[in-house]
Amino acid sequence: MSSNLTSSATGILYTPFLFLTLVKFASGKYSLVVRFLNSTVPLLLILVMHCIAQSAPAALSAMLQMEDPSAALLLARARQNQFSGDFSAAVVCVRASYLDGIDTLRGILEIHPGSGEKRLTLRGSNASFEWWSRLGGREQWQREGLQGRPRRIPPHSLKKPAFAPDISFEDLARLPFGHLEGNRSVHRTEAITNVADSGDRAKMKDVLDRLTFVPGAGLAVLYGSLQAAFARDPVVLRRLVFEGAGGRPSKRMEILHYSLEAGGLFPTEILFAGEEGLSSVRLSLTRLQDDPARDKMDIPGAAPRASLRTFAEPEWLPRDVPESVER
Repeated sequence: MSSNLTSSATGILYTPFLFLTLVKFASGKYSLVVRFLNSTVPLLLILVMHCIAQSAPAALSAMLQMEDPSAALLLARARQNQFSGDFSAAVVCVRASYLDGIDTLRGILEIHPGSGEKRLTLRGSNASFEWWSRLGGREQWQREGLQGRPRRIPPHSLKKPAFAPDISFEDLARLPFGHLEGNRSVHRTEAITNVADSGDRAKMKDVLDRLTFVPGAGLAVLYGSLQAAFARDPVVLRRLVFEGAGGRPSKRMEILHYSLEAGGLFPTEILFAGEEGLSSVRLSLTRLQDDPARDKMDIPGAAPRASLRTFAEPEWLPRDVPESVER
């Protein structure tokens, strides 16, 4: 629509030049040279205006994508309050599915923003999951089975489900607050009240401020927009709704509880759920204060602290992994 408006405005501007040229030709009162100049200059102006009309939509689009000042302020306050820095946390993961029922996995989550590395290890009685991320999520690895070696995840598979239908490898690389970063634009929308914290909890009484994000690379292929809701006192992220290209909600992420730590408000319970209500995954995090995560839950069902002793670093495969290995 912006290109049509720009073209119309350009037509209005150069129409008088074209009309003047035709009048001067019709009058015939100027010499041939003067008539030639009077006809050429307006045509050059028309060409210049046409070039401006072609480039204006991109400039207008860039202007439209500038951040709303009130949205930028709200986002800055949320960043100030949320936890930042390295941490290790014991994880209790509860997966619920209409078809597969409920099961529980336990493990360790390590996040190091400074080096751009993350690691998640989960163990259960019938399942296991191990994942590593390096270079800010651009390089991700997964171990197949209990004894398999790490295999690099190809870029086209990062949008696929990781260990549950509603959480992808892209989501893991952005935990816990990375979905708020790297978006193309953000603007503020109307506040909402009485929002259900989750499907099995009472409705919240406070007012939530909402921001709408246009996602950048990595999420734009899957979602047309992200709807974020923030509590007001203190300003923290409460809910993130992922909307498809058609505007229909696809899934949501909720941070149900925070704990006050030295580095800010730490998320202790995160929920991912499909909007159809058929599946969900709940991550309960307990920050480890005194012992870094080094192991992989060798004993199914054991307490997370019981196996933090013999973690072995994976032997990374070279970057030029054959296609038969990258799957």
